[in-house]
Amino acid sequence: MLFSRLGNVDNNQPPTPPRETTDGIIGRGIQLWLRDCRANAVHS
Repeated sequence: MLFSRLGNVDNNQPPTPPRETTDGIIGRGIQLWLRDCRANAVHS
């Protein structure tokens, strides 16, 4: 499960309330990154 908060520091706006984003674009990107890490496809 992934929860995300978005905000704009430059405009001093408070971040949004946490939203469940497991199936959103952020969650999918993290899932792909973790998959690649587990396959040793990511090198630092």
